[in-house]
Amino acid sequence: MSDENGNGALTPDEERALRDFYAPELGLLRAFARQHGRAPMWAEWDRTGQRPTAGTMARHFGSWTNAVRAAGLEPVAGPRGMTNLDRARAGLGPRKSPRRKAKR
Repeated sequence: MSDENGNGALTPDEERALRDFYAPELGLLRAFARQHGRAPMWAEWDRTGQRPTAGTMARHFGSWTNAVRAAGLEPVAGPRGMTNLDRARAGLGPRKSPRRKAKR
């Protein structure tokens, strides 16, 4: 599932098949959005207890943002600010994760 340049991009047929396979789950994302007036954020989705988890959806769609967009919704920036896609559009690098201290 990569393009001729080795990128992880899906072909239109692969994208359509993925949306069809996950139609029930994408419907749950849309139901959440109808109830709350916006798409769910990653942590909110996981707190609902719905399956698949946000992590599984992110792996299958390439990112949580892609999963939300596959449901026809506009992603919401998380509590720490902009999504990485929005950061890229603004010419910023990806958000850096805090470094964890090594166990001794």
